[in-house]
Amino acid sequence: MPNARYANPFDSRALVLRTEDLHQVGYCPRYLAQDLFNLVAHFPGRVKATVERVNPPPTPLQFRVLCNLTAPWLEGFKPFSSPSYQPLGEVSAALGQLPQLLSEQQMGNGDGAE
Repeated sequence: MPNARYANPFDSRALVLRTEDLHQVGYCPRYLAQDLFNLVAHFPGRVKATVERVNPPPTPLQFRVLCNLTAPWLEGFKPFSSPSYQPLGEVSAALGQLPQLLSEQQMGNGDGAE
């Protein structure tokens, strides 16, 4: 069960994953935390994480526990749509030029051969 009440000294927005009897399993990955935090805030007690698999050493600690998350969604909820998921300025500009670069490359190699 995700919970925001336990302090993480490295990330104040971290969501701890704990069992129903309050044993800490770990933390939700940072890249999922914002969306999960919003769901937990709107549906307390209805967001559930279930351990699917525990990977043994030498698996790095951050990949040891694989969980399955189930939660109701808000009307209009679009996961991964917050500003933290958007491309960075330079990357965004480069991606915007990608179709043109690919088209130029295909025109230069009409038969696909070098």
